[in-house]
Amino acid sequence: MEHLIRDVKNFVTANPREIVILNFRHYDKNKWPDSLERCLPYFNPIKNLLIPKTAHDLTINDIRKLYPSRSIILAFDHGTPQTWKPEWVQREQLWSLIHYYWNLDDSEEAIEKLVVESMLSPPLEAYWVLSAAARDNRGPKLLPPHHPIRVETFSPGKQNGNIILVDFVEKNETIISVTDKCIALNKQRAANTLPPTTPKNLIVKKINEANFQNTLEFNWERGDDNIGIRKYEIFNGNDFLFSTYNIPHREKNFPLSNCSFKVRSVNTID
Repeated sequence: MEHLIRDVKNFVTANPREIVILNFRHYDKNKWPDSLERCLPYFNPIKNLLIPKTAHDLTINDIRKLYPSRSIILAFDHGTPQTWKPEWVQREQLWSLIHYYWNLDDSEEAIEKLVVESMLSPPLEAYWVLSAAARDNRGPKLLPPHHPIRVETFSPGKQNGNIILVDFVEKNETIISVTDKCIALNKQRAANTLPPTTPKNLIVKKINEANFQNTLEFNWERGDDNIGIRKYEIFNGNDFLFSTYNIPHREKNFPLSNCSFKVRSVNTID
């Protein structure tokens, strides 16, 4: 652990504009009651570089503006020690775990399906991880740049990826098809000033089914964006109601009254 923390600190010191995410998906406390007390001090060397969890819904650009001297996200949501010492990282510095989206079937066909669905209807979280790594009975597969998994991950108008998980990150095939495209996409997002188009043909109808009392179904034609639309926001007049990436979307127990609904596209830079 100390080597990891040292290397991360050295990297962000040498590259002050870069953001590093340490996402500890699993922490085995074993049978030791003081397990967390022994683990947390390892993070002390970077505690002054940590971005607080209140920034969890900010864009990377906003994080850089609001926290110019901080460049590490530490996602470590594994309980509370019996005694939280002031010299340790504090609760408000620890993010909740960043969710992973993967397919238990990690064949090429299943991962391609996951990528297509995730790019078309991405999760609503600001930060999420898409597993775009395929395997066979011999282990991880090195995918060529033209493979559908790589192409669909960066398909124009559906580039909603956030954090892409792949194997063989040092191989030229992966650098060309993932690393270079991530860098280009980040630059494109930073330069993009055009809002997505407004969705058309919003239709709202009441659903009369046993399990859907006072339920409304919202349906519309997708908007367009040169990068990607990550969610839609539904309003009653100027009052925000909810966000969704599902088309159609059903809302249960909706108070039935005179409403003036409208839908707004939100792209990856909003």
